[in-house]
Amino acid sequence: MEGSDTFMKSFFFLCFASIFLYSCTAGYSRSESASIGLNLTFAIDSIKNERYDDAIKDLDNAIKGGPNTPYLFAAHLYRGMAQYAMGNYDAAVADFERTSELASRNEEKGPWIRKVAGIFADRAEKRVPFSKEMLQKLTPY
Repeated sequence: MEGSDTFMKSFFFLCFASIFLYSCTAGYSRSESASIGLNLTFAIDSIKNERYDDAIKDLDNAIKGGPNTPYLFAAHLYRGMAQYAMGNYDAAVADFERTSELASRNEEKGPWIRKVAGIFADRAEKRVPFSKEMLQKLTPY
């Protein structure tokens, strides 16, 4: 159990760090980026604590910023995870597909993000129940 918690913390930290690096080129002010970043931070915490409805609300707020919102692909990825965990498979697949579309704009991190989103989308389409153990199998961290 303790190893699983360490993995989850590492996984979410690495995802968030990648998102931050990507957002540096988005052209938003620091206050706008900080607000969106806070929504993502709250959402990640909610997902880690299995409060998926709260996560979805925070991610909806991040996504409302529009198509050029920094962290947009991450907001869709995490919202897809929350939807998937709640058993809302079709909504999860839509978010994972949107993640892949948006990640294609990032040459460095895009391929990895698209791969993760694709795996989650495939499992959601097949109605494979969400589990934290699944995350360990999908990432090398």
